[in-house]
Amino acid sequence: MNQGLSRQSPETMRRFSDACVDAVRAWQRSRATAATLRASFRVGTSWYDTIMTPLRRNGDGPAEGAVALLVDATATRRVQDRL
Repeated sequence: MNQGLSRQSPETMRRFSDACVDAVRAWQRSRATAATLRASFRVGTSWYDTIMTPLRRNGDGPAEGAVALLVDATATRRVQDRL
């Protein structure tokens, strides 16, 4: 975990974790699931986007881990709401 993640609220971290777990389950259910999955969620007045990519030892093997990114998308959402 980096400093940015360590500063997030417990609720934000719970929602981020839930998104990651959902992605891992999707990869385990079907190899046809997209390699990179995205999800969005809101905590209070802030919006977050998650981007998750599986780690595989070989291209067709099962996901053995994942890399996940949490992005504060609040400013982007506000601009989109104005359009």
